[in-house]
Amino acid sequence: EKPYECSVCGKQFRQSSTLNSHIRIHSDDKYSVKPFKCTMCPKEFRQTTTLSNHLKIHTGEKPYTCTYCNKSFRQTGTLSNHMKIHTGEKPYECAVCQKQFRQSSTLNSHIRIHTDDKICKTSSSPVPVPMPITTITMKLEDIKPLYTII
Repeated sequence: EKPYECSVCGKQFRQSSTLNSHIRIHSDDKYSVKPFKCTMCPKEFRQTTTLSNHLKIHTGEKPYTCTYCNKSFRQTGTLSNHMKIHTGEKPYECAVCQKQFRQSSTLNSHIRIHTDDKICKTSSSPVPVPMPITTITMKLEDIKPLYTII
């Protein structure tokens, strides 16, 4: 079971710490370090796995194949979502109108038609959650120490 879900892309994880690590790939934080560089284009990545998946774009590698239609994919998650088209599986249901969806991210988008509030992405619940508090970003050198060690 993978109870932790990325609110940006819908990818699911077994542990909250893995989700927290994953969420950083969606950040546009200009201070964030991207140490893994593609040798074929200027793109840079925070994780080796993301670079590895990206390299498949350049090589054309698509190692995961649908057993129904032989369409190939770069990632297992993409194949898994595709297979639901053939099986008819729609495991995500709107608690308000009972409409069903193949992907949790599609359900999350749909839920917004029932409310103007933000929706809880982790549980895919139509329960409104408070708006996030504005984050103040500061450079490390701008932060003054509380005391000096002598």
